[in-house]
This record gives sequence, structure tokens and C-alpha cells, in this order.
Amino acid sequence: MRRIFIFIISVVFFTGCSNIVSKKEFTMEEKRELVVLVEQIRDELKMGETKLLEETLVPSIRNNFVKDEIESIDFSKINILSSKPVFLGDKAQNIIGIIFQNNTLYYSVDYSLKSDGWKISKIKERRE
Repeated sequence: MRRIFIFIISVVFFTGCSNIVSKKEFTMEEKRELVVLVEQIRDELKMGETKLLEETLVPSIRNNFVKDEIESIDFSKINILSSKPVFLGDKAQNIIGIIFQNNTLYYSVDYSLKSDGWKISKIKERRE
């Protein structure tokens, strides 16, 4: 009886701690779409437009605050650099560098693939 009890507890423990959920692998087309999206957003910001950025932000309080801040910035004299996205599980992430005068700000941007395309789920300032 004791062995059966220990066996059942062990099975429950190992099943609960294992990674049963399979991770999604992105296709090359989905990866390419994200790279193109990042380039399009960067180009639109340089022209002073924020429409594509607004469409790709997932609605949240933090993202609404970021959107309002970005709308107030003149990007015509600012250089924007971005790294290649890193795909982790069901999300992607890259780092954006904003260079103005002698200052550089780094932001970590998280993306998630929704049914209607890539969406920006979180923008967070990095301290480096």
C-alpha cells in the first residue's frame, strides 16, 4: 500500500513539473513578417506617423501611456536602431535604440503573434 501511494505521488509530481506544453515554432514567413513590421514602424516614425504603431500595440494601460508619449516626440531628428528579433517560445523580443544628440535610450520590445498578425505586447525601458 505504501509503495502504491509513493508511486502515485511521484507520478503526479513528475507530471506537474514536466514541460508538457509543446512550444510553437515560427515559420520563416512569420519571422520575416515581424522583421518587415519593425522596419515599417521605424520608417513611419521617422516620417512622423504613428498609425501602424497604434494598430500593433495590444490595448493596455501601459501601452496607452507609451503611445501617448511617442505621439508627442518628433522623430525626424532622432536615429532609431533595432536588433533582429529573438524568438522565444510563443513570443518574440528585440531591442530598440533611440539616439538623439549625445544620448541613447534602449527599449526592450515584446511581440506576440495573434490571429491578425504580430502585436506589440510590452515596451520596457532598459537600463544599460
